[in-house]
Amino acid sequence: MKQIEVFSPVNIAWLKYMGKTDVANNRPANPSLSVTLKNAGTHVMARATYVDALSVQFGGRSSWLDETGRKRVEAFLTRIEPLMKDCLIRFGINPILKSVALDIETENTIPERAGIASSASSFSAYTLMFALALSQDQSAVRAELDKRGLLLSALAQLSSLGSGSSGRSMFAPFCLWDESGFHSVRSQFQQNYVHMIVIFEDGPKTVSSSLAHLRVPSSRYFKDRKKNVMKRYAEIAPWIEAGRLLECANAVSEEALEMHLLFETADPPFSYLTLDALAAARHLSVDSSGVLTIDAGTNLHWLTEKSETEIWQKRFKEMPGVKRVLIDEIGGGPRWG
Repeated sequence: MKQIEVFSPVNIAWLKYMGKTDVANNRPANPSLSVTLKNAGTHVMARATYVDALSVQFGGRSSWLDETGRKRVEAFLTRIEPLMKDCLIRFGINPILKSVALDIETENTIPERAGIASSASSFSAYTLMFALALSQDQSAVRAELDKRGLLLSALAQLSSLGSGSSGRSMFAPFCLWDESGFHSVRSQFQQNYVHMIVIFEDGPKTVSSSLAHLRVPSSRYFKDRKKNVMKRYAEIAPWIEAGRLLECANAVSEEALEMHLLFETADPPFSYLTLDALAAARHLSVDSSGVLTIDAGTNLHWLTEKSETEIWQKRFKEMPGVKRVLIDEIGGGPRWG
């Protein structure tokens, strides 16, 4: 029996993945760019026993994952099992001959289904765990993963079959997802930034991200999405490489507000933002002391200098509707035990 433990972090998109050209395989309608966090994410612990056919069960610490979620994970692992074995072989790693019975415990350090990318961190963690479970030699897998190179890129592609943006969690500090796959984006930033997650609602959102992807093409603004994203990427890529992250503020906040405009002008229209969250977003979008973004949810993300942490904690506490603020920073990608 194998004991496996992995952690995969949340990634927060600065340039958004919204809309698909291939729904079954989660192929994006435009490139996206994300920043990888350090502590917000998903821990997956598994015991793997060799058996003839794959089976999956979840322990008590996975009680947050409802029956629909459990079936989604099992269907995902079933789908990628032959693909995973082929992937291991391509990297000179022998897969096990048959399959595994998995006893899984999974824990998140963030609220689930609240628009904070918990599905991305979850599916990337399940993918990493499964690579280790299906290999004859876990040390060989870890050695290849430690290179943070081609195997991780291949696993990111597999992970994206479960949750498109989950592949971005494989790389840090920034990740670009385009037609050719997932790529780490270099940045000379210093560890002097703090990432603040401003929680307005911590319950499940009413419109899933999957449904949002299906609705946004009906917006009259969707036709310009790819052009707008590419323009913003050209603007912020040099600033990211130079480590001058606050210079990205205008383009990143504009991108976030555009995505939410797609939601509000879709057919049928929908919105994630409460009035309090919208008011806070409008205020932060013109503040050059930080970088605002909003994912497909109610909660706001604010990256600013660490020296400003206490000041912003106080400001957010005073804003109407804010329930709490989670403090994180830019991280180094997933970890495997």
